[in-house]
This record gives sequence, C-alpha cells and structure tokens, in this order.
Amino acid sequence: MTKWSPMSSNCPGTEPLLQLDDVGLVYQGGSGPQRVLQHISFSLGKSQHLTVVGPSGCGKSSLLRVIAGLQAPTEGQVRFNGQKMTGPRPDLAIVFQDYGLFPWKTVEENILLPGKIHGSPLDGDQLEALLESLDLAAVRKHYPGELSGGQKQRTALGRAMAMQPKLLLMDEPFSALDPAMRHQCYDLFRKYIGNSPLATVIVTHSPEEAASLGDKTVVFAKTGGVIEDVRKNE
Repeated sequence: MTKWSPMSSNCPGTEPLLQLDDVGLVYQGGSGPQRVLQHISFSLGKSQHLTVVGPSGCGKSSLLRVIAGLQAPTEGQVRFNGQKMTGPRPDLAIVFQDYGLFPWKTVEENILLPGKIHGSPLDGDQLEALLESLDLAAVRKHYPGELSGGQKQRTALGRAMAMQPKLLLMDEPFSALDPAMRHQCYDLFRKYIGNSPLATVIVTHSPEEAASLGDKTVVFAKTGGVIEDVRKNE
C-alpha cells in the first residue's frame, strides 16, 4: 500500500501539466481486494523530472499506468494539461520495461508508427535528426531481433519521442542493460531532454538511476507507503 501527498513544486499562478488529487487504486483479486495506491496527491510542471524508486511490488508501475490513462483510479482524479484523464492521449508517451517493439517492423518503422496512427508523422529531416541523436542511423533497417539491448531501448525511446509528447513515462527503462550501456543511455537521455519542455516520470529500483535522471525523487517502501520524498533542485 502506497500513500504519498507531497507539496506542489510548480511556480505560483501556473497550472501544472500533471495533477493527481487523492488518487487510490484497489485491485480485485481472488483473495479479496488489494490496495496498491492510497491518497496520492502531487503536481508536475513542464520540464520537471520525477523519479520514483522502490522494490518490486510497491506500486510504482501501477502509478505509471494510472498516470498514462491505461488504468482508471479507484479513487481520486488525474488531470493532464487541465483536463480529466479518461484514457491514453497522443501527447503523453510511455516506454515499457520490455520495450514493446513490433518484431515485424524495422527500427525506422517502429519509430514512425505513432505519428502515422495519430496523423502527425515526422518528416524526413526530423526522422534523420532523431536517428542520429539516438545513434540508430546505422541500424535503421534492422528488426528488433537483430538489435542489442541498448539499441532496443533507444528505439523504444525514439518511438516515444517521435510523438513529441508533453509528458514521457518510463517503466524501469534501463534495467536490462549492462552498466556501460546504461550510462551511455543516461547520457543520451539527459542530452535529449536537456533543453526541452518535456516532463518525465521514471520508475526504477535503482537509487543511482533515480539520482542521475530526476530532479525530484520519491522513495516507495515495500509496505507502509512512502519512506522519503527527496527534492534535489528546489
């Protein structure tokens, strides 16, 4: 069970990009209801980067699914860009832990797919710039089965960025990579978001990753709720 209600960090008078108000989530299982999230209230502004760290089973991924509109909260409300969240949105992207790439599509095709679905495809120059920034130009015609773990991760990130989202959610994004590749992806990610209004929420079990990628970090306990709310740049 997770309970978290930090203060807003947005500037006075500005509307937050993301607002959670007293959000709770209960799963109905075979052994009865199981409460996963309780009284989660926080806001996130443009260009803010929140990391959520904690062990498996503490509600981190459930929190992401609620924010993404993939799971309706049992209690409370999620608002995105001033509107109540009622389902997935094209200006909100999520990168799953298993990457979620289509194995029958090339790197380039995977990256271009969201734009085609939502009617806002990247033009040629935008695609080239994205492939170059993620060091994927040389494997653009390769299929996921031909890629390394780092290349798959960067392709998943490229597909999310191709949507030009306002908010990017990432679920244990670098957990399957070796240390050298993980730090390379950290550098690419920080470079990409450095001068962008993009906001991010990243869940991880790694305190090092949380410290490297977030300007705010919250630590979830296995049981008993949040044990620490860290505000590094405030």
